[in-house]
Amino acid sequence: MKRSFVKGFVSILGGNFVSMFVSLLLTPILIRTLGSSQYGQYAVVLSVFGPLMILVNAGLFPGIRKFVGEHPDDPAWRDGLFGFYTRVAIGFAVFGIAVVLVAVLSGAIDMFFGESFRPLFYIVVLMVPLYQFFVLGRGTLMALGLEHYSEPVAALQQLLFKGLGILLVLAGLGVAGALLGYAVSLFVAAALCLAFATRHVELRSVIDPLSLDIEKRELLGFNTLSVVHAFLASSLLNADVLLIQLFQGSSQAGYYKAALVVSAFLWFVPRALKTTLLHSTAELWAEDRRDRISARASRLTRYSLVSVMLLVLGLGALADAFVSIYYGASFAPTVTPLLLLLPGTFGFALARPLMAIGQANGSLRTLIAATGSAAVINVVLNLLLIPTYGMSGAAVATSVGYGSMLLFHLAGARVIGYDPLADLRLGRVIASGALAGVVIVGLATAIGSDLVSLVVVPPVGLAVYAAASIGTGAIGTAELRTILRQLPLPQVGPLRRLIDSE
Repeated sequence: MKRSFVKGFVSILGGNFVSMFVSLLLTPILIRTLGSSQYGQYAVVLSVFGPLMILVNAGLFPGIRKFVGEHPDDPAWRDGLFGFYTRVAIGFAVFGIAVVLVAVLSGAIDMFFGESFRPLFYIVVLMVPLYQFFVLGRGTLMALGLEHYSEPVAALQQLLFKGLGILLVLAGLGVAGALLGYAVSLFVAAALCLAFATRHVELRSVIDPLSLDIEKRELLGFNTLSVVHAFLASSLLNADVLLIQLFQGSSQAGYYKAALVVSAFLWFVPRALKTTLLHSTAELWAEDRRDRISARASRLTRYSLVSVMLLVLGLGALADAFVSIYYGASFAPTVTPLLLLLPGTFGFALARPLMAIGQANGSLRTLIAATGSAAVINVVLNLLLIPTYGMSGAAVATSVGYGSMLLFHLAGARVIGYDPLADLRLGRVIASGALAGVVIVGLATAIGSDLVSLVVVPPVGLAVYAAASIGTGAIGTAELRTILRQLPLPQVGPLRRLIDSE
């Protein structure tokens, strides 16, 4: 099956867009129905579940995408690896269930979080295997170039997650209801992804021994290092929430988590690029096509820079208005940490695609060194700043940790052997941002109404920024033609014809 990077990226970007839209629409409703304290409990449970599933996943998601993605057209290769990774998934899911049950029954959960968290972790027991099989099915579909199946399912999962969660919270189940909504969404998504995946791989391979020209030691070694890398990256995303819960309590954790949710919108495009790049670049590394990898990496780094800069300008200018309308006036304390998080979140956004290219190469020790250095900076600064400065201290610490990711991963890219800065056009991007920034900040300041600002400023800012980016050459018209010709969307036909006529 022929793989198209652009089509795969569009499928993932579209799924991410739907997921982000669902999150934008339903997260404030969920927060309002739970309240800041219960939302803090909910955030803490998810902050534990995330790192736990990194261990349980055991490198399954990157592993199956890298190795199946190297030879997706070889039936024996993809069947053998699907069977191997399914056995790994089952084994580690059982391990994860046992770990959570022991933590609950031994009283460890009560000791660290309080008795009110005990029933919540019984729901986590249900979530562990469901998440595992969702990841297995989605990763298999991506590796085979079938993102047009996997990503609509992932978007549906997000809709069910938040939608059912809100209904169950309104039914009086509180945080438990929100988590049960998550569990049901994972069940539906896992069933659908595996149903699609088993149309393209032999299910009997699950019980057949691995007989490919690849050692289990290589597969498990990659998986083990992937776990270490993912755990370090996860610490950047979760350590601050857990430490605020420890030092400041659930209410402050809820406010801070709300700021993190908004700042994560900056990762919309880079997250889609990261997801697409691992399995699509694995084949290029297998063929040792370094020139093409460097060209792709530098071009996509510039695209990430262009997209993220617009979002930083918009969120920075509209932070007060957005938080007031999105979360409600009671979440005003969220604004300051949100603004402090933006610079670092910008850096982390640019580092995300670089991480995927390094994973596709298998250079996990370099990635671990880069991510581990940033994680140490993050944890140390959080421990130093949170007791004195609370949420603001956490935001500064996390922003520095996030920002250092870009510096460390740029150095790592040089070690691995590709150049992500060859076609950055930094001056042109900065010029585009400056022109748009004057308009965006000026409009946001001049308009007195929060609601009107949120309606008017984003489309005007986007139009000005797009025109400035093309005018300065930050994005070339030739590049736009190439992209638009490959997009599988009929809606862009008029735009294709307009650009082609120039």
